[in-house]
Amino acid sequence: MTGAAIVLVLSAAFIHASWNYLLKKSGGGIGFVWAFAVISSLLYAPLAVGVVIVQHFQFGPRPWPTSSRARCSTPPTTCS
Repeated sequence: MTGAAIVLVLSAAFIHASWNYLLKKSGGGIGFVWAFAVISSLLYAPLAVGVVIVQHFQFGPRPWPTSSRARCSTPPTTCS
């Protein structure tokens, strides 16, 4: 496993444990979950906008995805 993968897994575990701790200490409730969702959305919004800009994502209808396998007949070895 690479160092980056280990860091991602440990970060996710820490964030998950923190969420559980905060939820239990606060007494839970829909208000806490709603507030956490709003704060998370605000924190992730700049990242989402950056990805859209960097990837040149275009919003709008997209054609239904097809694969070369869908057009192939059996056996698969006859597909190019």
